Amino acid sequence: DSGNDVFKRIRNGNGTFVTDYASGNTGTGAITTGSITNPAAWSASATKNVAINFTVTGSVTTYDLVDTVSGNSLLTGGVAPAPVASQRVFQSGQPIVLAAQGAEPAFDLGASLVVNGAPASGDKFSVAPSSSQSVFKTLSNLIGALEAPTGTPGADAKYISDIGFAVTNLDQASSNILRVRAQIGSHMNEIDSLGSLNDNLGLQYQQTLSNLQDLDYAKAISDLTQQQTILQAAQQSFVKISQLSLFN
Repeated sequence: DSGNDVFKRIRNGNGTFVTDYASGNTGTGAITTGSITNPAAWSASATKNVAINFTVTGSVTTYDLVDTVSGNSLLTGGVAPAPVASQRVFQSGQPIVLAAQGAEPAFDLGASLVVNGAPASGDKFSVAPSSSQSVFKTLSNLIGALEAPTGTPGADAKYISDIGFAVTNLDQASSNILRVRAQIGSHMNEIDSLGSLNDNLGLQYQQTLSNLQDLDYAKAISDLTQQQTILQAAQQSFVKISQLSLFN
């Protein structure tokens, strides 16, 4: 098995999509890795790159979902940012569903995620399809997160997110290694079965070869003499029987 398959070609994030934060975030919002709620909807969705942009107005925090490819707001269908009145109200720890709600234009990524804490106005998070990431890159990111300075709300939130990302990616790496180990175990079982079959065939061949080569000469001569006697008796019987007629 290729080392690249074992240690490098590992899907990051939750295996379907990966979440991230903008480097300029200043709030205490920390994003989770998210989850797929409808795999079919994710596969069918033309939009898989989404930005979550936060706005704080007074004591109310809202967010806009933006298609980063087209630059349009998914909540209004128009160019981002959407008016604050059209944005969704944010609540820490509550799922951010990446699907249309209420009067919003139709869209459904079949996914959701959670942002904990209090994002500041202008903070951004992102969702993008998963890509391959080596376990070495994951360990490097974890080391970088542990060594990064903390002490400010924004730095602490990034630290929490980075640790969460690293733990999830290590789980993905572990699952991938276990998958390859299971395949290797299956191959080894097949090799053992083939070896056992070869041993059985070898024994049969040895027995057959022994029957052909390991001749008991005394028994063979005795059997040959017996067969010759039987043959001679049969020949003599035929000669006498063939001479009989209705008169004798």
